[in-house]
Amino acid sequence: MYHVAVRNPPEDRLLSDEEWARVAAEMMHAAGIAEHGDANACRWFAVRHADDHIHIVATPAREDGRQPDISWDVVKMQARARGFEVEFGLRRLTHEDGTARKWAKTGEKEKAARRGLDEPVRETATRSPRSRRGRHERH
Repeated sequence: MYHVAVRNPPEDRLLSDEEWARVAAEMMHAAGIAEHGDANACRWFAVRHADDHIHIVATPAREDGRQPDISWDVVKMQARARGFEVEFGLRRLTHEDGTARKWAKTGEKEKAARRGLDEPVRETATRSPRSRRGRHERH
């Protein structure tokens, strides 16, 4: 199985079902899983089970029995995501400069719940003034 999660930062507006459907189709096109107009493309589906993200699952085999060309799939999907950020007026993220949000892991969420916190420490720290300093800045 081929699985991709696409998430919208919490400070961004909520995307509509139609917008998420378009994002899913474009991500599968960019990844090489299901290029537009290819009747033999891999079969896939997307599930939106929260306001801020979708999961896309695909079979990694084309209808004609060939394997899809998914070389550089992540890089291609990230490039397409940058386009959606501009088009939909969302927060612009760049993985290369370290400004992309690092999402809390499941263990961090569980630890926060055990401690009675509203959110994982990572998310609280992301909003603190100290965490916004330059990566190499020293005080």
